[in-house]
Amino acid sequence: MRIHDIVAALAHFAFGLLSCLSVIVSPALTVLGVVLFLLYEFDQEWRMSDPAYEEIRVFSVGFGVGMTLMILGKLLLWLLELPIP
Repeated sequence: MRIHDIVAALAHFAFGLLSCLSVIVSPALTVLGVVLFLLYEFDQEWRMSDPAYEEIRVFSVGFGVGMTLMILGKLLLWLLELPIP
């Protein structure tokens, strides 16, 4: 794997993660991030014949990690608020 491929994968992962976490600021930012990413990938596939499935997969992994972090954070906050008997 070339360094360019590693950097591209990290960028797609980071954008997926940030797109998911942007729901904290506004749900519209999450929708906008996903839509813009998909439009970019499909345009790149159409113009450059670059298969988009790998980039979309890495973006989805980043998005999933973001969802997991938010769920775990919410669970942790909920557990910390429980009264101690």
